Amino acid sequence: MENRPNICLTPGCPNGIGPEVLAKSLLALGQSLQAQFFFAGPPSLLTVAAQRAGCQFVEGHFLQGHHRSAKIITLFEDRELPPIPPLGAHNEDALIIQARAIQKAVSLGQDRAIQGLVTGPIRKAAMEYCDSRFAGHTEYLHAHLAVDENQPLMAFAGGPFVLGLATIHIPLGQVPSHLSREGLKQQVRRLRGLIGQLKNKQDIRLTVLGLNPHAGEDGLLGSEEETIIQPAIQALIEEGLAVNGPVSADGFFARFGKSGFEPQVDGVLAMYHDQGLAPYKILAGGHGVNITSGLSIARTSPDHGTADDIAGKQLADASAMQAAIETCLALVNV
Repeated sequence: MENRPNICLTPGCPNGIGPEVLAKSLLALGQSLQAQFFFAGPPSLLTVAAQRAGCQFVEGHFLQGHHRSAKIITLFEDRELPPIPPLGAHNEDALIIQARAIQKAVSLGQDRAIQGLVTGPIRKAAMEYCDSRFAGHTEYLHAHLAVDENQPLMAFAGGPFVLGLATIHIPLGQVPSHLSREGLKQQVRRLRGLIGQLKNKQDIRLTVLGLNPHAGEDGLLGSEEETIIQPAIQALIEEGLAVNGPVSADGFFARFGKSGFEPQVDGVLAMYHDQGLAPYKILAGGHGVNITSGLSIARTSPDHGTADDIAGKQLADASAMQAAIETCLALVNV
């Protein structure tokens, strides 16, 4: 038991569903998890999480009937953070709680005190209290915990393949200027490595989506496929990777709607956020997990947002958070 990995858990927005799905997930997973969990928040927030989830938090464990979660150690005292705001109060206190949790996790990662991190969904405004240069978790964590100078890969598991994004949180109009041959090659390599970790296989089949409608239609609808994407794919093929593309995104995803015609692929690289994530979240069926590849620790999170409208109503589905915890442990134990 002394070799159990240390996993940090952040609550996300205290007014969203993050705390309650964390409680539900840990309760469902029980005490068999081979990890030590640290919660980057105060005990009072876990008590609130338990109330919203319909259970109790007693002496470091979530309890419900005969069910008992693994032990959770809190990293803040209640006096160190603002009071937990009531549901619906999207105030500065809520943003500070989110920011302090992320900062604590980064500090632990830099000190090599944790091997994994599972983050709850935040409000992007909280990043202003961490560092306004970064739009979200992925960019901020990479700035402080990167293993190299290359861009992090924002990836997703839980669907029929592992999805990677060539670009992250940028306006749609900026996507073409952020694409490069070397950048795409690096992201495909990261995606392939991640799939190897998750699936423990070597014969990995990859597909790269085009940027433009119909993957550019031989240059009629855009040139990026011919000048950037195809040359990058060809270079990867020459390295020995099994890569197909550029493929029209609409045609690729449409095949999942017809039984027997689904693409046989292990990983897909989409060119931008919504191109990949809109269909992928449907395919993942509520079990999607966000993974940041390129960090010194394993980092995962559920693929949904704060869902403020259902917080505290015991309607939140904890499937994605549970999958995020399990995926984090799988990556740590590779």
